[in-house]
Amino acid sequence: MPTSPFVATSRDDSKAYGRPFITGGTEPWNIPGVGVGGVGTLAVVLNTDYYSPFFVDTPLVVTALGTEVTTGASGNMRIGIYRANRHCQPVGAPLADSGNLDTTAAAVKTYTPGTPIYLQAGRYLTIHNQSANITLRIATVFGDVYNVLRDIIGTSSVLSARRLARTYAAFPTPGSEWNDPVYSNSSSYSVFLRISKP
Repeated sequence: MPTSPFVATSRDDSKAYGRPFITGGTEPWNIPGVGVGGVGTLAVVLNTDYYSPFFVDTPLVVTALGTEVTTGASGNMRIGIYRANRHCQPVGAPLADSGNLDTTAAAVKTYTPGTPIYLQAGRYLTIHNQSANITLRIATVFGDVYNVLRDIIGTSSVLSARRLARTYAAFPTPGSEWNDPVYSNSSSYSVFLRISKP
């Protein structure tokens, strides 16, 4: 009987997470496990954590995080990543914390960690917090793996934002649980990832 008749899923290229890419081009921004249906903007509240869940089914490597400020204000914001439990709440230390990103001017804001971030298969959350009321570019999604409807089904019933009031500062260890869900007609994401592998 052979000892290794199959390739482990994590090493099988046909099972690896993929994304469109043009040879010689720049890696596209991505949200693993999420289907983007369009883009828009969202006014976000200062001193508030915003979490967005995503799921990684095979290991990948994140080389940068990004967001786009479309209407700026004097202040800063931070973007990052946490592991998540089965209830989409953060656990442990942040896997990434950008530090201060200036929000005075409208622009794409990026954070490139000193060492690329290896994400094994599992649940994760992106996070952002800001010290000023600003407007961000959002991706509206039709494939949020954690989409749920509020207990009263109707218009504006999709869980679109997972928020927590918290004074702007470094992301804590462990992450603070969100407790202020927002419902609308679609989920939205405002932190995006560049993925180098697979």
